[in-house]
Amino acid sequence: MKPKLSVLMPAKRTDRWAGLYNSINNSFSGEWEFLISTKMEIPENMKNIDNARFTFSERSPLHKQQELLTMAKGEYVTAISDDTLFQPDAINRTFELLEKKENKGKFAVCKYLEGKEIRFEPFYGPDAGPHLLYDMQPPQEGRNDNRHTWYFTPRYRTNYDFMRSDEHYLCKTHNSSNMKYVHPRAPILSNAIFPHNLIVGFGGWDCRWESVPMANNDLACRLMCAGLDYIMSPVVTQICGYMEHGSGDHGALHEAALADAVIFKEMYEKPEAIERRSSNLMNFKNTPEVWARRADHVDNPI
Repeated sequence: MKPKLSVLMPAKRTDRWAGLYNSINNSFSGEWEFLISTKMEIPENMKNIDNARFTFSERSPLHKQQELLTMAKGEYVTAISDDTLFQPDAINRTFELLEKKENKGKFAVCKYLEGKEIRFEPFYGPDAGPHLLYDMQPPQEGRNDNRHTWYFTPRYRTNYDFMRSDEHYLCKTHNSSNMKYVHPRAPILSNAIFPHNLIVGFGGWDCRWESVPMANNDLACRLMCAGLDYIMSPVVTQICGYMEHGSGDHGALHEAALADAVIFKEMYEKPEAIERRSSNLMNFKNTPEVWARRADHVDNPI
């Protein structure tokens, strides 16, 4: 039977896979397949799972993700990392909305919570001053040396309140993607569900990027400039882990995201950006077979 959903996961934290797998089963009652790209040995508790398929690669997580897209058989596709857990029944509830007649051809932007809850001080309320901007840029003159820095008047009591809001899921809300020619409704695609024919038709993610975040922002802009539309998930679908700066095994990913942010800014400050549409589906084949940034990283070369 053709799966309803393909879940794509570039991954290396093998101790988390079984728990994540179980969380998807508790979140979605339809047929689904689990596609994992890794360089790790498959753990025993994952070897006999009928709907799991594995491919072995040392490319960057984004380039692994793109390769998995070419393997996907599901009617819909979502891409995740291995530091997340899905909430019970959340995928089902998102599909209930996504498959309504009036939403045919749309994709779903899924809400998530990340890291620990932080209370904003001071809190000025919903009608006070300019909105909140969330920064992932390197430190600049006059700015706090903090990967996540809040620059404007907080209108939310906590970061969780912000992540539950629709505002959080707009590229324009975040300094790292608030460029002149970024589409005003381009969504953050950290967690999203796409019709298979839609995302494949646009060639998936452009593998000129090293990191998933900027590739997602670029994909969002390409989709919106082509006239596509989306729905917002009615519930928080995932609870995600979070590592500050380049801590833990996150160093190479953090460095790649910062490097990509510079390229993204340059690209989307130019009017030609709004003409971007399809990418080459097989573009991952033009990327290095071994991701040098990870291989060279002293903290964790895996």
